[in-house]
Amino acid sequence: MGKVRVRRQRGNRYNPTRVRNNNGDNNNGGGDDNIAITTTTTTTPGLNIVHEKLESVITEECLCGLNTLASLCLDNGEVIITQSPSLVDKVTHMLTHDNPEVRCAAAGTLRNLSVCGTDPVVSALTEPAVFTRVCVFLRTYHGGDWCPALTDLGQHTPTHLDPVTNALIHTTHVILNLCEYSDEAITQFNQENLLDILLQHLHPTFGVCVSAAECLLCVSENNPAAASVLLTHAQDALVARTRVSHSSSPQDLRFATTLVGVLMNINYSDNTTTSCQHILQTLATTLHPDPVLALQTLLRLAEKSEGVGNDGTMEVLAEKSDVGSSGVGNDGNTMEVLAKKSNGVGSSDNTKTNDDSTMEVLAEKSSDGVVGNDGNTMEVLAEKSGDDGGGVGNNDTSTAHTGVVTLQDLDHLITAQQLALELLSNICCPDDDDEEEEEEWDDDDGNESVMEEETTTTNIQRDNNTTLPPEIVEGLRFHSLFNTALSRTNALTHTLTQQATQHLKGADALLAKYSLVCVRALVCVQNLASVLDIEDMGGVDNVYTIWMNLASHTFNTNNTESVELLEAATGAMRGIMDTLSQYVKTTTTTTPPNITITQQDLQVILESGVSCVSCVVRGNLAHMVGTLGCLATHHDTHTHTHILNTITHFLFKVGANDPELWVSAEAIDSIIDIYSNDNTDNIANHNHLIQHLKDINTHFQAKVKQNKKVLGEHTALVLTVKDNITQFIKYKSKRLKKYYKK
Repeated sequence: MGKVRVRRQRGNRYNPTRVRNNNGDNNNGGGDDNIAITTTTTTTPGLNIVHEKLESVITEECLCGLNTLASLCLDNGEVIITQSPSLVDKVTHMLTHDNPEVRCAAAGTLRNLSVCGTDPVVSALTEPAVFTRVCVFLRTYHGGDWCPALTDLGQHTPTHLDPVTNALIHTTHVILNLCEYSDEAITQFNQENLLDILLQHLHPTFGVCVSAAECLLCVSENNPAAASVLLTHAQDALVARTRVSHSSSPQDLRFATTLVGVLMNINYSDNTTTSCQHILQTLATTLHPDPVLALQTLLRLAEKSEGVGNDGTMEVLAEKSDVGSSGVGNDGNTMEVLAKKSNGVGSSDNTKTNDDSTMEVLAEKSSDGVVGNDGNTMEVLAEKSGDDGGGVGNNDTSTAHTGVVTLQDLDHLITAQQLALELLSNICCPDDDDEEEEEEWDDDDGNESVMEEETTTTNIQRDNNTTLPPEIVEGLRFHSLFNTALSRTNALTHTLTQQATQHLKGADALLAKYSLVCVRALVCVQNLASVLDIEDMGGVDNVYTIWMNLASHTFNTNNTESVELLEAATGAMRGIMDTLSQYVKTTTTTTPPNITITQQDLQVILESGVSCVSCVVRGNLAHMVGTLGCLATHHDTHTHTHILNTITHFLFKVGANDPELWVSAEAIDSIIDIYSNDNTDNIANHNHLIQHLKDINTHFQAKVKQNKKVLGEHTALVLTVKDNITQFIKYKSKRLKKYYKK
């Protein structure tokens, strides 16, 4: 059940390059500005000015040109590369400029350009001459001669005030971005032997350590050469730096969690029981602090402070996004962009029910400049005037539980928990070495399965039969990771969201990141439910209560506005309901949970299943309410019969009318599951089951024949249902003949 993220539509903006944008609009200006823009294949006047400034011997002119180009790259990177390919060459040569501010600006410009990720841009930046210059510049930070600048008090200078360190961060992210997008960049990374440089900068006291760790996370994914070196020569050092405690700072948690991802990439967790327990311990520690509590703490601090934003107390500065999308503005500060990456741990989608992850980079403009709002990682820094504000909030006991006293801390915590939930999901979904081969399905009905009296469609992947090594399962239980992940699914209240928007600058970016934490937590809950015993989740009744709470939270609030959240929530509900149903099926002595859902609540869920634009949500609901119907058949009361009738008519509607063939197949399969139980004959007759299925089958068979070659990942489901429905109609018709005679 893959989720595909589409690029966010931006509003009309002034187009400095004066070329036609991708959607063909000529006027890319704002408001009433009706300047005619003509398409040209020659270098535009704006880029000519940039060329002139880059060729100037005056440092200020060079900085101005680089800052202008950095801004243009955010929206027009591909256009710039197409019109002025020589600009890349000029910018990379400036990495050797005598002035550190110019080097930093050049690195920031390359970073903004690399985040574009389109083929022309990646191709230009991975040209051997260009990539080699970037690597040569990176090597200037290798060895014992360089360390971050220190203040007069012997403390490390803040990163955004140290152009030398900032240039290193930018360059690290250039490498990261290119390796995310290009196998050729990975090859060149290995050839240039850049691994040692990244390892050198993993020292926790260095401002570049998080950037280096995230680059290492990227380049270690599906890279046997790097994995071999890390496993052989750096494993012990990496493990040592992943040891954290509940008193660790949010940045330390983020750093350690990123290195846990690196260890998982190099299969460290496959070695011993101790390694598995160590990884789970680190993830549990990272997920322990409550970001909602931390946000409430910051809001109290913000409300108490006077002149919020004027003195920088709650000012959010954009130093970098973790994908490496920052450039340098005219004032020398870094600009942040919305960037998302897969974090380099297998599929960033985290779940076996979700397809390949999609990487996208979004950039959008705010009133203050380019603001980022990262789907995975975006660093938000809080700058304080005067002293560093370390004592602020120390009297508030709630900070002792989260370690958060600044916006920077909260951003580190949220980012760390995003990655921790992803890694935990991946642990629950080990790669299958024996992936299913593409099956040749015979169009002949001679091999159709014959329905027997207790038959269900077991050919479809229903059961939660994922098996994990016992030491991992024990670790999941010991650290109560199911309950921990479940606690991270709680969305912010409307009141808290309004307060954050009012009092915290940059709150929109932070709230979007927290929303992604909820999404990943829901995916994690789904995966954990597939590998844990039902007792580990509190027993049958508690699991059903969890399902009810998720349903109420998802469909009775404004969460229905977020398709991504709906997909994750319905996926978690589906997984929990499958676990519950499977336990009831396999444990004959277990009393099925009492189905306490009200008709009104059920109707809200079903209406969402029909109206939602996401086929993933509709498919999850068709499967989920079918499982709920199966549980309802274990109770012989008027209430449960009414629930079953409502579910049946909903599935009839979806099976007959859903535009997606595989969603119809889910609904039909759910009907077969419900009514394969012989004690449902009376209800089947009451609902005219056979006639409805015959009508559905006529259209379904025709649609299968028409779309058989384009079913993709849903081929097994659709073709299995195609066979089963015909046989089920024959089987159930025989059983219902007794009602026809009457």
